[in-house]
Amino acid sequence: MVTPYIAKGLWRGELSYVKYFFERPVRNMLVLMLDWYIGVQSNFESNPGKLGKYYEQLLPPELWQKFVSTFPDADEANIWRSLYTMGELFRETAKVVSDHYGFTYNEGEDERVTAYLKHVQSLPRS
Repeated sequence: MVTPYIAKGLWRGELSYVKYFFERPVRNMLVLMLDWYIGVQSNFESNPGKLGKYYEQLLPPELWQKFVSTFPDADEANIWRSLYTMGELFRETAKVVSDHYGFTYNEGEDERVTAYLKHVQSLPRS
């Protein structure tokens, strides 16, 4: 779990650190979950393409819009907003995938991480 690294980097004002973790490990896990979601929804008959090439055609419009909004510019407020949206999108699709396979989605961990992100966001800067 690396989203706390993003929060820490945002608090410290370390843009390159933040963007690295945002666009590499965190986005990679979101893309993987969206691929699984599309697979589950289509009985694995639809190919999402490399790095979500066909997401716009395969995701419901509201999920596609959420995905699009996970691409922030370098503005700190926009990165925070995109990070929370990324979490919402992951949560929503992970629950569908976990239900399909009979797994339990760990909502407690999800809630703790989200609470931690909000805590770090609220911390005063020195």
